[in-house]
Amino acid sequence: MIKNIKKLHKFGSFKEFNISDGLEDFSKYNLLFAYNGTGKTTLSRFFNFLGNTKEIPQEYIKDGYEENFEIEYDEGVHFKFFADYTNMI
Repeated sequence: MIKNIKKLHKFGSFKEFNISDGLEDFSKYNLLFAYNGTGKTTLSRFFNFLGNTKEIPQEYIKDGYEENFEIEYDEGVHFKFFADYTNMI
C-alpha cells in the first residue's frame, strides 16, 4: 500500500509538491476534498497512471507533465518511476 507521496513535481497543478511535516500517511481509505483547481483530478490521474497505464500518456507529456515523483510504499520502499512501481505490484 502507498504510505505517502514524498514529492510530485511538474505534474499538472503540482508544480513543486514536497511532503511537509504534519501530513499524515495514507490509510486504507482516504477522502480528498478541496477547492476547485487545487489538484484533486490531477492526483487521481497520477494514481491512474501509476496503477493502470504505467506511464504518462503522450497527450499529458505535451502539456508539461513529467515523471518526477517519489512515493513511499509499505516498509519504507521508495519509487521514483512508474515502471519501478508496476514491477512491484
